[in-house]
Amino acid sequence: MREKCPRCGSFKIELFPDRSGMCNECDRAFIEPLPEDAVIPEKKPISIISSDEPGTRSAYRTSPEWRRRDSWTSDETGWRPSFGEPSTVRKYDLETPEKKQRMRTGGFMTIIGAPFFLISIAVSLSVALALVSNEVGRQVSLGEFLDALGEVGMASIVYLGIMMQLGFFVVAIIAGIYMLKGVRSAPLAAIAVGIVGVIISFLLLGGITGAIGGILALVGGGIASTGGISAPSSWR
Repeated sequence: MREKCPRCGSFKIELFPDRSGMCNECDRAFIEPLPEDAVIPEKKPISIISSDEPGTRSAYRTSPEWRRRDSWTSDETGWRPSFGEPSTVRKYDLETPEKKQRMRTGGFMTIIGAPFFLISIAVSLSVALALVSNEVGRQVSLGEFLDALGEVGMASIVYLGIMMQLGFFVVAIIAGIYMLKGVRSAPLAAIAVGIVGVIISFLLLGGITGAIGGILALVGGGIASTGGISAPSSWR
């Protein structure tokens, strides 16, 4: 004779050696299955919002009014979470207006700083061409300048600097957008881009203009780093 779930009557169950099991239909555990012809007793409907009644694991996990307990107890109705005393659990940090404002401010600042990475490429090449042209006494084109750098083995450094500044621009834009959406990890990306962007701007290509973009991204990430989504410590 087949056996069924004592909670919903489904035959889609998994039994354990001690005769307890888990129903794949209602996602509830039980102490012992019922025979196929047994009548399931009526039970009081359970609200997934109320946290003071036995419920499913998903209902328990979405209940912010109670402290998380990793223990489960069983009775004649099946398995249920063992709740502790009510405690004041802070909500998501992003729900406070000041934290939302910090995320928005940091996101906008990072997005504003992103174009400076692109501008730094043009500014650096223009300054380099002006210095070389003044040194040789005539106007030097960009192609001639790059060819000359290639002869001395320095063209790859310029190309690397250009690619990195383009990468900083893309990452800063994406990080700023995600900060506006409230993603907690986005400020960390902005801070990383800011630090690396300032270093690369002074060492390879970009100069002060690229450093300005890095500083804006760094400050924006720092402002927004305290305003992202943060789960209560009792849920971690």
